[in-house]
Parts: sequence; structure tokens; C-alpha cells
Amino acid sequence: AARGLDIPGIDYIVQFDPPQDPKVFIHRVGRTARLGRQGRSIVFLTPKEKDYVGYMGVTGVPLQKRKCSENASDVIPIIRSAAMKDRAVLEMGLKAFVSFVRAYKEHLCEYIFKLKELDIGKLAMGYGLLKFPKMPEVKQDRLSSEGFTPVEGIDIDDIKFKDKFREKQRQEKLQARKEKQQEEKSKRNPKKAVVASADSNKASRKRKLTGKQRQT
Repeated sequence: AARGLDIPGIDYIVQFDPPQDPKVFIHRVGRTARLGRQGRSIVFLTPKEKDYVGYMGVTGVPLQKRKCSENASDVIPIIRSAAMKDRAVLEMGLKAFVSFVRAYKEHLCEYIFKLKELDIGKLAMGYGLLKFPKMPEVKQDRLSSEGFTPVEGIDIDDIKFKDKFREKQRQEKLQARKEKQQEEKSKRNPKKAVVASADSNKASRKRKLTGKQRQT
């Protein structure tokens, strides 16, 4: 949230991941406990990121460990099912995943948040992705997609938007892209295009000739 924005009644701040700049952590937490009220904040860390607790302690922000319930329901199948039914859900998950990975790579506490130690395969599962995306970050850092299970027997291009207007726009873009690819292919292989055209004309003449023969 922007500085100066004051939303009354906030008593709990949830940070899914630590911000790139530790100073922002304090700024976020400052949204709660206003005007003498008590407030709490929670941040999620993986076991490999536990040094962040010590780092924040040194900066004057002590963090206490809380044990998570092991009875939490598995929501991954639910998210993936929703992604298969609506392209909007699929694209939101993909954009969020890409943004998370890129922000993680640029984290100011890079000695704690190491991209190469990130379980990127499991992370992609958590965002409900159906196929593991091709990303330069993954290729450059040689990251493993271990832990990711792709959904078999599904073509991502076949997943439609529930919003009919958005789906219509998508289909128009797909058609335009297809026509452009065919045009570029014809430019790269002009001889094949001429041969294909000649074969088409020959077949057309043959059909006409066959029609005349039938009349006689």
C-alpha cells in the first residue's frame, strides 16, 4: 500500500512472502496497531529461509515461530480444476508465479533467499499451473522442476475464458497469429507455395474435366 494510506480496523497483516526490501516489512506491519491498538503480523517462510528471522531480529524486529497445522486441506487440485475450467484463473496463476520467481531472484537479502535453492517445481504446483512454463530465469540458473506434475492429455490453447468477450478476443488473436505464421512460412518457402498453388490448380482443372466427362 502507498504511504499515507490509512485503513481503519486492521488488526492482522499477512505477508505471503517477505518483501524485497526489509524496510518494507516494517512499513507493511505498520498498517496494524494504529492509535494505540494492538495488532499482529504473520509472514510465511520455508525452512531454507529461516535466517530471515535472525536478520529481522538484528534490525530490531523480533519474529516468533508459530507452528502451522498439519491438517490443512490440499487446495492444489481445487485450483488446478478451476484453471482447467477458466483461462482467467490459469493466466492469473501463471502471472503470479512468474512475478514471484523474478522478485525472489532480485531480493535484497540474496544470501538468504537463494533462487537456486527454491523448490520451483512445488511452487508452480502451488500456483495451480498445469504445465511448467518456459522462463529465462529457469534456463539461466539451471533450476530443476522436480516436484512438478504436469496435467497430461490437455492442450493449454483449448482452455477457454468463461467471459465470452475475452474468449472472442482470444480466438481472433489466435486466428491472426495463425495467418501470420502461414504467411511467413510461404515467404520462407516460396517454391513450395508455388508448387502447392500449381497442384491446387491442377486438381481444380481435373475436377472440371471430370464434370464435363460426366455430362457427355
